Amino acid sequence: MKDLNNISSYLGIEINHDVKNNVMTLSQEKYIKSLATKYNIKDSNLFDTPMETHLKLERATEPDFDVKFRNLICALLYASASTRPDVTYSVNHSTRFQSSYDQTHYNYALRVLKYLYKTRKMKLTFYSSNLACLDIYVDSDWAGDAVDCRSTTGLVIRMFGNPVLWKTQKQGHITKSSTHAEYIALSEAVTEVIYLLGVCKELLPSESI
Repeated sequence: MKDLNNISSYLGIEINHDVKNNVMTLSQEKYIKSLATKYNIKDSNLFDTPMETHLKLERATEPDFDVKFRNLICALLYASASTRPDVTYSVNHSTRFQSSYDQTHYNYALRVLKYLYKTRKMKLTFYSSNLACLDIYVDSDWAGDAVDCRSTTGLVIRMFGNPVLWKTQKQGHITKSSTHAEYIALSEAVTEVIYLLGVCKELLPSESI
């Protein structure tokens, strides 16, 4: 075995430790740059947002499976799950069409990458904190999917003031009201919290939980 000192990168994630200020940042700038080169968007018009407001994509009537849509979606999923919660919803929206897509869907997925490339220097920052707290932010739309009228859940969980889990996903059932959709979203958030508390009990002293 060999001691490589403090970790500086891991699977495309750049890690920086500021020991003096007790701050750690995670970035995927190099990874995003490599995707920009691969998909040839460096000289394209870039975007300030990852998707249009109220975008309602539908399944392709004549799918074009020659388009490398799935490859791009997989690359975007890794970025959204690792360091870029700001594109989680946009990427999730695109994943719904992996069995029926065409050039239009590919172009909207490219828009997400163009946004990531423009904001590639953004970092996920973690601060040291003695405050033992857990914050949960959860919400849902109602019947937001234009195809099957299902709602979408979005949630962010922070521990000690730092984001540790974020996700968005379409709900499994059609709801009859916005209240019903929000109850389902809350139930999904509670499930995630119970899991995290279980992890904390294994890793942290009992008096800090």
